[in-house]
Amino acid sequence: MRLTDELTRKWIAVRFVRPTTLAIAPVAQDLERRFGGVPVPLPPLPNLLEEAERRLIAGKGDICGLDRRHRKALPYILWTSPREWSQNEQSVQDYLAWADRDWRTAPRRP
Repeated sequence: MRLTDELTRKWIAVRFVRPTTLAIAPVAQDLERRFGGVPVPLPPLPNLLEEAERRLIAGKGDICGLDRRHRKALPYILWTSPREWSQNEQSVQDYLAWADRDWRTAPRRP
């Protein structure tokens, strides 16, 4: 009998009250105050290998027109470029001489 009594009672919809502010809001405000907002998206970095190869083409294989970071990219260009820079003996010798002289962490030639 008790079940039938419960089923015959008027049904009342339950209301869920949303809080006016979320509990995480003060934490988010504190983080934003301490570290700033969303960082401004930076432009994409230039492709170092493409830039180094363009400079190498402009200098006709002379590595003097390359700065240090471009010269460090030269092994990848020598190994992978379809322009066959590895066949340019002068460029390879200039690169190896520079690496022996100025690149402290480069492997030394015996």
